[in-house]
Amino acid sequence: MIKNFQKSISLLFIIFVIVAVGLFHYSTDTFLSLNMWLIIIISIISIFLTWRQLFLVVLTTILIVGFSIFFITDQTLGNQFDLIGEHVLLSASLLLIWVMATVLKRMEIVLQHQRETINKLEKYQGSTEILSNDEFKSRVKLITKATDRRGAKNMVIEFSVSTVKTTEKALHAYIAETILKTIRQEYDLVTKTDQQHYIVFLQDTNEIGVEKVTERFFQTIRHHLNEIKLPVTYKYYEATNYDFDLLAPREGDPS
Repeated sequence: MIKNFQKSISLLFIIFVIVAVGLFHYSTDTFLSLNMWLIIIISIISIFLTWRQLFLVVLTTILIVGFSIFFITDQTLGNQFDLIGEHVLLSASLLLIWVMATVLKRMEIVLQHQRETINKLEKYQGSTEILSNDEFKSRVKLITKATDRRGAKNMVIEFSVSTVKTTEKALHAYIAETILKTIRQEYDLVTKTDQQHYIVFLQDTNEIGVEKVTERFFQTIRHHLNEIKLPVTYKYYEATNYDFDLLAPREGDPS
C-alpha cells in the first residue's frame, strides 16, 4: 500500500511540474507574480489544513481568480481567451496541490495505523524480556479472569527509578534484569511504562508475597550498586485497586 502511495505521489508531482511550467510559460505579465504567490501560499497552508478545509480554500481561490478575469480585468476578447487558458492551468496546479496533500495526509494516517498495529503485535520491549504495554494488559486480563474464578488475590508493584543521564541506560538494563530474576517468571508479569517506572503484576499472592519480592530485589541491587540511598523506590497495590487500562492506580486508592 505504501508503494502505491509513493507511485501516486511521484506521478502527481510530475504532472504538477509539467502543468506549473506550462502555467508560468504562458502567464501574462499581469498575472505571473499572482500565480506564483498563489501556488506558494496554497502549498504552505496545505501543511496545516485538513483535506476538506484545503479543498474549500482551493475552490474559493479558483472562483475568485476566475471572477476577476471576467469582470474586473479590462481586456479584449482575444486576451480574455488567453487568460482563460492561463486560469485553467492555475486551477489544475492548485487542484494538484490539494490532491498531493490529501494523498500525503492519508499516507501519514496509514503509517500511524501500521505503527500502532506493530506496537500491539510486539510482545516485548526491544531485546529485553520486559513485556510491551499492550501485551502486559492482555495477559493481565486473562490471568485476572482465572484468579477471579478461584477467588485468588493479585498484587501490583510500581518501581520508580531515578537516574542521571550518564548512567541511565546501564542502570535500567540492570534494574530490568534484576526484576525479571526476582519474580516468578512462569506466573508474574513485568512492563515498563516510561523511563522511570516498572510495573510488576504478581499473580495469586498477597502483601507477604510483595514483601518477599521487594526484599529479594533490594538485597540484590544494594550489593551491586553499593549506594547508601538507592535510586529505586516502590509502591504496591491490590490488583482490584489498579487501573490496567491506564497503567495507574485508581483514584482514591490509599496505597
